[in-house]
Amino acid sequence: MIKAIEETVNEGYQFYYQSFETTGLDVLAYIASHIEEKGYAPSQREMMRACYLVHSSIRYQLSKLRDHGFIIYQRGVARGLRVTDKGMAALQAREARG
Repeated sequence: MIKAIEETVNEGYQFYYQSFETTGLDVLAYIASHIEEKGYAPSQREMMRACYLVHSSIRYQLSKLRDHGFIIYQRGVARGLRVTDKGMAALQAREARG
């Protein structure tokens, strides 16, 4: 019984990670491409439209990206969102996987 519960919990964590990896990296890729193209970070509204997510989901994904060290915020700067080297490495690894 305990083993079955552990397997269910592990599957849940694996699903959570895969879900974050897909959605979070989609958001990260959009942020990086927007910064590369326009020179500044997108607004949360622009992220919502581009990634087909609601505001709460964008805020959640941004908090997870920040927690994982993929992005940083510059305080007091409008659109002060930057992709870190770790974030760029994650995007490159994603592209390499296919």
